[in-house]
Amino acid sequence: MNAVVKSDLAGLPATLAGVFGDSAKESLGDLTQGVMAGFPTISYRGKVWRIRKGGEETNYVDQNGDAVQSLEFVLAKANPVFAKVFYKAAFEEGATAAPDCWSADGIKPDTNVKEPVCKTCAACPNNAWGSRVSDSGKKGKLCADRRRVAVVGPQDLTDNGIECQKFLLHVPAGSLKGLSEYAEKVLKPKGIPYYAVVTRVGFDATQAHPVLTFKATRYLTEPEARSILTIREGSGIVKPDKS
Repeated sequence: MNAVVKSDLAGLPATLAGVFGDSAKESLGDLTQGVMAGFPTISYRGKVWRIRKGGEETNYVDQNGDAVQSLEFVLAKANPVFAKVFYKAAFEEGATAAPDCWSADGIKPDTNVKEPVCKTCAACPNNAWGSRVSDSGKKGKLCADRRRVAVVGPQDLTDNGIECQKFLLHVPAGSLKGLSEYAEKVLKPKGIPYYAVVTRVGFDATQAHPVLTFKATRYLTEPEARSILTIREGSGIVKPDKS
């Protein structure tokens, strides 16, 4: 079971409601639906966070060289569809090897896939429920769903928003339930858009394998809120991702 730490935040402050306007209500369900973007990728191996950029990876560690257990982001925008990833061999989250087949739009394999398994995701046997059975007998899919979310470090938000560093966070299949519960049970009932708060993303300490947790830590300031709106409205947030 995915652990979701409930937020202590009350409803959206009137000052932020004024900044976000109608977009606050219109986007409440965005996070449970998926961004295709060519940004540096936030990933992990085991329970060690890392950033992948230009084929190189760097671990997130503290001043003592120890692994950082959580990172804080503003979840800027989520893509409305699941991305899909298929590996023939056993895959470890955070590995650098390219998948054997993948789809950014969840409809058909990416044009860069050398040997597509099938012409469409809907007809692919690897995308069928039950195509994968775990050692414990749980059914799943050989081709895994992913939610792609464009994120920004709150400390990196600039006045115009567009120039700040953006990252792509892949939320794997095993953490999708936790993301959904965060959006639907914590934020949505209070009318809080996911991009109106700083979200701490960590690991569920009760699970042997990495399972992500999500917790809202604070509201954005008004300048930060205006900046994130500029980012969400910018065309660069949804450019195609070939990875």
